[in-house]
Amino acid sequence: FRSFAFAYYRRYEKQVWLGRDYLGKKPLYWTNLNGTLFWSSSRESFSSLRKTSINSKSIFQFLSLGYLIDPVTMDIKTESLMPGTLAIFDYRFKVERIETASINPVVEKNKLGLRKLIESATESRIEGHEKIALSLSGGVDSSIIALQLRKYGISAKAFTSIWKDSDKERYNIDVKIASQIAKKLGLSFQEIEMPSPDEIPSSLDQFLVAMEEPNGNPTGISLYALYSEISQQDFRL
Repeated sequence: FRSFAFAYYRRYEKQVWLGRDYLGKKPLYWTNLNGTLFWSSSRESFSSLRKTSINSKSIFQFLSLGYLIDPVTMDIKTESLMPGTLAIFDYRFKVERIETASINPVVEKNKLGLRKLIESATESRIEGHEKIALSLSGGVDSSIIALQLRKYGISAKAFTSIWKDSDKERYNIDVKIASQIAKKLGLSFQEIEMPSPDEIPSSLDQFLVAMEEPNGNPTGISLYALYSEISQQDFRL
């Protein structure tokens, strides 16, 4: 499976098509400014066009859940395209949304066990990739993925976060387990050092800028640091 977000202009039909993958891995925002359609994979792109108008519904949703659900954004005039949706805009700004089988495949529930589902998802995501990175926590799901990679004979590199400045041993249990799993499976392994206490405020700012929407995920800082390092080593989704 490949993640995607696209815009396609049909000149003669005077239509703009916006589409997004069914998992919503790639963001796609759109807004109507005085009858003109603007779209972008970054909501920040709209900040130069007009001031943000806070959406009261989004505040209630965030305080209830800790995050926002598409199509709601913090800006009442900006909408996030729903995953697995093709939106067609014509010159009158009439919007038609279509969920198609090619974008939004039907998932048959209860046909496969959890492990089989993870294996199937792993297989579809590694297809066509020359370099494979694995966020290995030592938990059940990432360990199953590691086993699946070995099954396919794929040489992947595993990454795990470590808080060297932490005074709590439990924060680094994952890295010890992950190291043992990687060694047993013959995976290349690297520990990624997490921000020090002095670096956390700036790391939090970086995480919020990257998310572009409020997010109450307590692991956000560590995930941002981890995936930033993976990206710098030329691993791509």
